[in-house]
Amino acid sequence: RDLVPACPTPGSSGPIRQSELVTSTHSAERSELQTGPRLSRKQNVVIKGVPESASIIPKERVKHDLELLQLYAKTLLTDGESIHILKAYRIGKALSTSDSNLRPRPLKIILENEAQAQLLLQRKSTLRGPHSEVFFQPEYGLKERMKMRQLIIELKTRKTNGEANLKIRDGQIVQVKRAFLWPKAVTLT
Repeated sequence: RDLVPACPTPGSSGPIRQSELVTSTHSAERSELQTGPRLSRKQNVVIKGVPESASIIPKERVKHDLELLQLYAKTLLTDGESIHILKAYRIGKALSTSDSNLRPRPLKIILENEAQAQLLLQRKSTLRGPHSEVFFQPEYGLKERMKMRQLIIELKTRKTNGEANLKIRDGQIVQVKRAFLWPKAVTLT
């Protein structure tokens, strides 16, 4: 079966065979496909738990998301610090009004550079008080997401079996030992 490219490439005079197309894709674009998304993923942040707008009009939904991002930025950043968001969008299909009791779709933001993403991720714990339902995480690849999903399932089963003080750290489930500040009794007078 022959494939005709949408725009002819220089030096091509006719149809391209499928095997030639696959070969050229693998040889010319393979390194770009492998390195491109990994590099740009470092400047992306996924925010989960951000409430969605109930509006039907897309501009109002975008305005709602930007207002919430502005609110979170005020909490996370100190005076003189700023971040530049290149793009922000929801991941997944929009929920219908009957599905409003489900979790909101994650909000993905693409920042100007990796340093801004790291700044947000380092300060994400400051949101725990005023906005405890919202949490920031880096954008993970498919393998990382699948591994994390399996770890969460294993963590839940171990907790239901009675194990306590378990957390996921560096891709493993570990038991966190509670360190007491005062190992001996202290008498206050």
